[in-house]
Amino acid sequence: MKEMKNKKHRSGFDRVAFLKRVIVVLLLICLIAPSVMCVFILKTLNDSMSRLENELDELSETIRVMNENNFAYRNNRLSLDDTFVNEPIVWRERNSSEDGYGKQFEGRKVYLTFDDGPSSNTGRILDILKEYGVKATFFVVGKPDAVYSDVYRRIVNEGHTIGMHSYSHKYGSIYSSEESFKDDLEKIQNFIYDTTGVWSVYYRFPGGSSNSVSSVPMDKLISFLNEEDIIYYDWNVSSGDADSGYIPVQRIIDRSIAGVGRFPHEAVVLFHDADEKDTTVEALPAIIEAIQGMDNTEMLPITEDTMPLTHITLTGENEDMEG
Repeated sequence: MKEMKNKKHRSGFDRVAFLKRVIVVLLLICLIAPSVMCVFILKTLNDSMSRLENELDELSETIRVMNENNFAYRNNRLSLDDTFVNEPIVWRERNSSEDGYGKQFEGRKVYLTFDDGPSSNTGRILDILKEYGVKATFFVVGKPDAVYSDVYRRIVNEGHTIGMHSYSHKYGSIYSSEESFKDDLEKIQNFIYDTTGVWSVYYRFPGGSSNSVSSVPMDKLISFLNEEDIIYYDWNVSSGDADSGYIPVQRIIDRSIAGVGRFPHEAVVLFHDADEKDTTVEALPAIIEAIQGMDNTEMLPITEDTMPLTHITLTGENEDMEG
């Protein structure tokens, strides 16, 4: 009987000891868990803040460029919003007799050009061009994501011209020094070659050759391109789709058609190939149909026979022509 009491007594002590251990463990968990959660939350917040800061940096850079440059020409200071539709303008094109860029104009040549791609809209643009039997020019940036590899190749395989629009498209980086510009150019040229097998020699400056945000004089960058046998192209018709926010389809149609109509010989039309440019895609069929309906007019991709049309050039290299 006494032995049974002792066993019960020990059993009671064991239960108390077990409960104490459980309580200690629970207390430790209560103390440690919040710390672990805090570390996890802080890391998540830090990662989110880093991404947000990068996005804000890019947005700030874009706003700074728009404010400083106002997408204006260094020569006539006209906003791209108004240029080529309601105002007389002067642009420059290389002298064909001196530089040997093909023959004199015969009829009107129209070059549809798309900047900033590839994007989620590139496939739709290519489908429309294929439907109408039109070849265009894509000034692309570097997007190493595997999802875009086939898009770069499709541009080339379907007979369009693939040109360079910088690798990063970050003005503050590209134009910070000659070395930065050269590094970025080399990166996008090699990237296009590695992806498509094409050694591109066509370039469009981010912001155009008339941009006023470059820390390096543009004539130095132009000289470098000339040394590398790279031809740069600007535009003389703006579709108006560079504006931020929603841009009505009809506005893009009207601006593009009116712009092309102003130039009897050569019209280089600027479009943007970006995820948010749905109305550009929607406007494209009507624009193509209108241009195809113009007398003695053909749409072509930029090639080595295309006369380079530029906003600014090296002194004495080109002649001024008024549209």
